[in-house]
Amino acid sequence: MAEQKRFRKRGRWAGAAVLLLLLAWWLWPGADEGASYVTARMARGDIQNEVLASGILEASEQVSVGAQVSGRIESLKVKLGDPVANQQLVAQIDSLPQQNAVRKATAALELAQAQVAARNARLSQAQRDYDRQQQLARTGSGTREGLDHAKSALDVAQAELVQARAQLDQARVDIDSARVDLDYTRITSPMDGVVVAIVAKEGQTVSAVQQAPTIIKVAALDSMTVKAQISEADVVRVRPGMAVRFSILGEPGREYRALLRAVEPAPEALIMKDDSHAVTTGTSSTSAAVYYNGLFDVDNPEGALRIGMTAKVGIVFEEASDVWLLPSAAVVRREGAGKAVVRVLDAKGTAEEKVVQVGMDNKAHVQIIDGLDETDEVIVGEAARKTGGGLKAPHGPPGGR
Repeated sequence: MAEQKRFRKRGRWAGAAVLLLLLAWWLWPGADEGASYVTARMARGDIQNEVLASGILEASEQVSVGAQVSGRIESLKVKLGDPVANQQLVAQIDSLPQQNAVRKATAALELAQAQVAARNARLSQAQRDYDRQQQLARTGSGTREGLDHAKSALDVAQAELVQARAQLDQARVDIDSARVDLDYTRITSPMDGVVVAIVAKEGQTVSAVQQAPTIIKVAALDSMTVKAQISEADVVRVRPGMAVRFSILGEPGREYRALLRAVEPAPEALIMKDDSHAVTTGTSSTSAAVYYNGLFDVDNPEGALRIGMTAKVGIVFEEASDVWLLPSAAVVRREGAGKAVVRVLDAKGTAEEKVVQVGMDNKAHVQIIDGLDETDEVIVGEAARKTGGGLKAPHGPPGGR
């Protein structure tokens, strides 16, 4: 029995020793006959560098339609999502007070016109009396007192006519204002578009004392504006006229294209800041990320784009077409501006380094300007044979060492 136990113990130790030898052979650097390489040749293609940003879609034109007179909303003529035309009636405010104001102003106008007519008649009479007193004075039949009295009456009649005419002008202004206020009870759309929000309800009383209360919002949705937030680190690379592409979350596979229309000169945080407050220069403000809005427009004939959607935006600030390209992983190291080192397999399968002239690099591909032949096999990665092709970067150290 004791002999069997000793035999089992020796067997376990022998098995462990074999496993250790196999593991050492597997990991020992010199055990591999060599390395196999993943290579690539230069290929012609297009390359782009772009600034990535997140954007929000807005209507190219949107207005808040409000009431310019106070009163009760008698009726709403539209529903949410309805198309509206320019000058179409969208709401009606109770117009009885404004109608009464027009009647009152009309009566005041008629009274002012009558007063002007009366003052004209009085002026004519005063003028005749004054002329008669002058004639009597020339013949010696009149008195100085009568002439002075007639002159004073003429002056008063002239002043009263001026006053009556001024009152008539005021009455005309009042009736024009009353008619305008009556027109204001008819709320019309100032543009062609779609009703995107209804803020007020029928029967609600609105007050236009300080500002026009919003009743509905109308937007033109056949063209959308994308407001892309560009970081302060990237904004120096972009300018109006650059090509833009973007996609939305609902259709990640569909790409929309446009041209950058403008870049706002100030960050959005400053634009939206209340002018009555001084701009803070402390740590709390400088530590926050700063973004500038890049604006571009895109047609929306199908109506797939909606207000408030999130857009994944790319602004192309550098591009080249039909140039020689290599995977960026082929670059071993940089050698100053415009120079880089790659490894190329020679006819014997030995890797040798070459200095090449490079151009654009978008982290996926690098542009090769000079230093390689199109038949060169450039090492992109390295795979140890015993690991069955585990890819290693061309400049990386052996795994685990």
